Amino acid sequence: MKASPDLIKGAVQLPPRSLRERDASNYLGFCPSYLRNLRVADSRRKARGEPIAGPRWVTFGTAIRYFKEDLDEWLDAHRVDSSVELEGGDQCDD
Repeated sequence: MKASPDLIKGAVQLPPRSLRERDASNYLGFCPSYLRNLRVADSRRKARGEPIAGPRWVTFGTAIRYFKEDLDEWLDAHRVDSSVELEGGDQCDD
């Protein structure tokens, strides 16, 4: 019987290239339902020929996967320059 890679002494374990919905949502810091809702809305956008708003995903049968590089690209696209001063100065409602 062949030993599984995780049982081989000194074997290097690489992170998976694709992430499940739960892992992708943990990576982003969102609830899985947020990614699911984005995906549903984006499926409708794609059907109308519009660009998607959420991160790109891939399907394998019924499995949904996200590539880490796509999640990083999506996060970078939504980055706001924190050096921009907001109106109202230092006021805080908290």
